[in-house]
Parts: sequence; C-alpha cells; structure tokens
Amino acid sequence: MPALSNPLVLNPDDEFDAILIDLKRMHAKKAKQYGTESDPHDNFYDGAIRLHTTPLDVCLTYATKHESALRKWLDGDRLHETAASNDAVIDRTVYAILFMILYRRGAYK
Repeated sequence: MPALSNPLVLNPDDEFDAILIDLKRMHAKKAKQYGTESDPHDNFYDGAIRLHTTPLDVCLTYATKHESALRKWLDGDRLHETAASNDAVIDRTVYAILFMILYRRGAYK
C-alpha cells in the first residue's frame, strides 16, 4: 500500500473518525485474545487448522455470530439486548476489518 504524503490524523469530534478510533481501541484491547505478540491474528490460522478450513472461514464464523445476535435484537428478541451494545457493534465491525486483513494475506487458500 503506498505511503501517505501527509500523516493521517483522526479527529475524535468527527463522528466517522470517532468510530475509527473506537475500532482501533477495541482491536488493541482484544488483539491479545486473537493470537500471539508476533501475529495478533494467529487464532484464525490455528482455528483453520483444527477445523480443516481457511482462516477467512473462521473469521467469518466469528463475525456471523455477532451478526446473528444483532439480527435477533433488531427483530425484537430482547434476550439479545446486549448484542445492541456499542461494543457488540464495534466487535462486528472489527471482524469485517480482520476479514480484509486475512483476505489481503491470501488466507482463503
């Protein structure tokens, strides 16, 4: 990816930028759960080996779990009230970004 000519600066007062900041914070908080210090996405590769599938499939499964809970909440199932929490929505979005990272690594093979 080409380097930016100017450093990218996020403005926490801008709604879009504030969400990007939240996404980065969530990923930093959970990166230790994802894998190792050398590869915070190692759990997707480990899961793929164990399940005889691809890291992308593993990532998509995690994302789908969050999406299903959000869908149930949207459909009026209040047992899934926590799915609508800000963190749950951020989690789902982080998995979409992790999917992009794994895709760019060629983890669909």
